[in-house]
Amino acid sequence: MASDKEISCEFKIYCVQGTMETKGEVSDTSLGFFFESPNRTTYGRLVAEDTVPRQLQAINVDSLCIRLSDFYTEAVEHIVPGVSALIKSDTHLGYLSAGLGASTTISANDFRRFTEGASHNPIILAALYTQSFDALTSAIQSGFINLERLLCDFYRKLCTDPQHLPSSEILIDHFGPNDTIERHGEYASELMSVLSSIYIQMASILDYLAKIDHELSSPKEEFSTFCRMKSRRITFETGGYKEPFYENTIFSQEKLVNEIMSIRNLVIHNAMIDSRPRYYVRFSEGEVAERYMLFPDLNEHGRLASIKDRELFYSNNDKINLRLPDLVIDFEEGCISLIKKFIEHLRERYRHNEEADKPSHA
Repeated sequence: MASDKEISCEFKIYCVQGTMETKGEVSDTSLGFFFESPNRTTYGRLVAEDTVPRQLQAINVDSLCIRLSDFYTEAVEHIVPGVSALIKSDTHLGYLSAGLGASTTISANDFRRFTEGASHNPIILAALYTQSFDALTSAIQSGFINLERLLCDFYRKLCTDPQHLPSSEILIDHFGPNDTIERHGEYASELMSVLSSIYIQMASILDYLAKIDHELSSPKEEFSTFCRMKSRRITFETGGYKEPFYENTIFSQEKLVNEIMSIRNLVIHNAMIDSRPRYYVRFSEGEVAERYMLFPDLNEHGRLASIKDRELFYSNNDKINLRLPDLVIDFEEGCISLIKKFIEHLRERYRHNEEADKPSHA
């Protein structure tokens, strides 16, 4: 396995738009398609030759999720005045976020007693619900950061695998200067694990977006008791998203989301994308010309091509590393379009509430 020193060396990334220099890990937001180390060891082609560098979107999602949470809090403020002030103050700060993460060490029993004591305080109850909504947007923020780290980790592992060839490797035909080898073992398992995690992370983000969609389409307007979120049992697969509201968002990209959910379900139920983790290294004139991992065949709807219980067919020579950056960025951009629509929906609701609050001059 490559050492930390090897992984952290300086890489020269050749992109369609020219040559860039980057130091440290392979984590530049414009993923190139050739990697070369300072000692001129070629790592081979990793993404498609005509790939145009595109920007990853975690930083944009972060700011949008903050705006979404702020607009939601403002909307609740119109129902229960005083919520915003309570959230911004230090009063009950630990209890408002209890049970949502490690930021507070309040126990479940202490939290139960707090909510029972607040049963007739709509401001506290509304603040608790608002904080639960904020946890949904925070999960999306964290999910995007993790997704991009996984993407970079996938390519870093693909281009910094061990240079020696263990005896367990399978040689395709008789190994020569222009042959391809199939690599198994621990390193292949790690690479497959990272790829699986990328799809699981995207599926989780879809679930959180579906929960937010449910909260906004059927908003809670009464806060007399502490209760579960309305979206608690909602997942992406439980809803239908055919309305015009979802056009040009991730929810309307049927083929893409079908691929994500198909692979997520495959990994959850079968543990891996392939029956045995493997990737390939192709040589040309004795030098590494290409490294790639094959992906199962998909049908025209983006789902796994299957016959009965057989669903791991590899006839299309689909090298997932050639299209993974564009797939992730298409996903991110579709999510951003949806979050922007959520914000606009709340903004319109906020404006409507403001108009309703104005005194009549009739």
